[in-house]
Amino acid sequence: MNKSISIFFGTLWFLLQLVTPVIGEAQPDAAAAGRLEITGVDTSTLPRATITANVYDRFGQPIGGLDATNFSLTGAFADVAQIDTVENIRDDNLNFATVLAIDVSDSMQGNPIENARQAARAFVETISADDQVAVLTFGSGVELVQDFTADRATLLAAIDGLRARGQTALYQGAYEAVALAANAPTPRRAVILVSDGSESGGRSTVERDEVVQAAIARGISVYTIGIGVSADRTFLLELAERTNARNFESPSGDQLVGIYTDWANRLRSQYVLTLDAEALPLDGRVMNVGLRVLMPNDVALQADTELQTPVPIPVVQILDPPTAPLTDASTIALEITADDQPVRVTYQLSDGEIFPLEEPYTITLDPLDLLPGDYTLIVRATDTDGDESAPARSSFTVAALPSTVTIDPDLSTLDPLRETQPIRLAITGQTEPVEVTYAFDRDTDDLTGDGAAEPVALDPPYEFDIDPQTLPPGPNTLTVTVTNAGGVTTPFMWDFEVEALSPEIEVVGLAANEVIDTDRTITLSIRSQTPIEDIIYLIDDVETARQQDEPYPLTLDVLDIGPGDHTLTIRAIPAHGVEGRLSLPFSVAPAPIETATMIAVETQAAITIAAATGDAQATADQQATLTAQRTPTFTPSATPTPSDTPTPTDTPT
Repeated sequence: MNKSISIFFGTLWFLLQLVTPVIGEAQPDAAAAGRLEITGVDTSTLPRATITANVYDRFGQPIGGLDATNFSLTGAFADVAQIDTVENIRDDNLNFATVLAIDVSDSMQGNPIENARQAARAFVETISADDQVAVLTFGSGVELVQDFTADRATLLAAIDGLRARGQTALYQGAYEAVALAANAPTPRRAVILVSDGSESGGRSTVERDEVVQAAIARGISVYTIGIGVSADRTFLLELAERTNARNFESPSGDQLVGIYTDWANRLRSQYVLTLDAEALPLDGRVMNVGLRVLMPNDVALQADTELQTPVPIPVVQILDPPTAPLTDASTIALEITADDQPVRVTYQLSDGEIFPLEEPYTITLDPLDLLPGDYTLIVRATDTDGDESAPARSSFTVAALPSTVTIDPDLSTLDPLRETQPIRLAITGQTEPVEVTYAFDRDTDDLTGDGAAEPVALDPPYEFDIDPQTLPPGPNTLTVTVTNAGGVTTPFMWDFEVEALSPEIEVVGLAANEVIDTDRTITLSIRSQTPIEDIIYLIDDVETARQQDEPYPLTLDVLDIGPGDHTLTIRAIPAHGVEGRLSLPFSVAPAPIETATMIAVETQAAITIAAATGDAQATADQQATLTAQRTPTFTPSATPTPSDTPTPTDTPT
């Protein structure tokens, strides 16, 4: 033991150079008078809390004999806690417990594992006979080599049996060492962890942050020692600093022994301050802990550290909730703080369905999946002990969004239209469409006073045709207007091209190959992209008439046309210059004049026969001849009716 104490004093200067400053130092004007050092803050037994501290004189020797009148809290911590009692481990014969966590991976073979064994032996030989120690090793796995005991022989045998093997489950080893210390037989407990490497092989089932949080939550100080350049300095330093302990880097074998014996002596000289911390906020916030000690020579020393307050019941915070009405998807992050991990997190919108949530605890609110209106986001968390958080709430509004319309086919990919094109619309969005119309900006069939076509209503499945004959040639625009159940009306427009087409002509009043025997008046029905400027009628390629006014009538005069087969040709001249032409074959019945002549001949024969029966033969013949000569003057549109046969008169003698 004397040898260990000698080594301790020989390496004290080295150790002081490696002390992490976060634990606090004496005020500059009192540095020559001594040093106050906070070595731990334990809030695991609230509403009672403890602070462990060391007080040294200017020579680095522990100062004893102080009591509650010498200590006071400062800063924010003084507002939530008060000192009840102050005890000194040496003066009051208090015991403490330590977990020695030692890396036994392959890289520790040789001198590293031998130095670790020697340092651990020196530590056991330095502590009080009633202080308890546990030995835990970590390589590919974690092994409790020796549970808490004050039996030195048992501890030394366990230490001598350490052998290096396997990979490095660094996080798992640190985590289980903290858990072991939390169940120590005395509330004064700590961990000394030594490792020469970093996490490897994926052996740990916990992450580095979980180790730190577990140590803070349980009030366990973890003193860390990194051996060699491969040690995970970042993790070891953070673990020590966050738990009010120290980190030492790459000590030699003798220095390593000095670190262990120094720690043993520090534990034996600690002050334990018991606090009433009932007003401490239990939400995981980081607070400054200030401690002041008034030395016997009336010189005041000050030390400060940070405390992350415990969270025995989970606390949920909704970070940056939306403040403006949602128009786009928004991802909301949650902060879940709990000592007893893991936690089960759920959320719901207003009185809706409850959904589970996994890490990293983010919620995406997509207004397309929600009806417009006001909502309340409610988040709850339950820890492994069954403690449930108070619900975190955040109100937000979902804006009424326009519908989305896709068109099939895509008009922009088509050649200029020359034939009827079927169109199908797919309408999606936040709410159902309640009114859908379409219109063309240059529709020639239904132009309003402002030059736009009257909209046409559409019903599901929202299909219609684009007829290029009803649209002017060149660029055109289709406008689809959708009003949805959210009250939002939105126009959608697509540009497309229409080819210049010839008018389509339909003759009304005459069929192809029809035979007519009387005059016939026809009209035209014409579909044209632009107004018709002129209609030219031709019969047998001879221009017969022109018309400019609808319905473009034409009377077919059978006498002028004459009997036989004919062709009626119609030329439609539109404003856009692409002429339309239609040829229609028809026939005129045999000429009416031939029918009239035949009737006249028959009438003349009848008169001649009748006259032969009378005495006045010559007179009758003359009269009949005269009548017959007049008969052929009937109009060709109808067959003349022969006049009564004249009664012959007596011939004068």
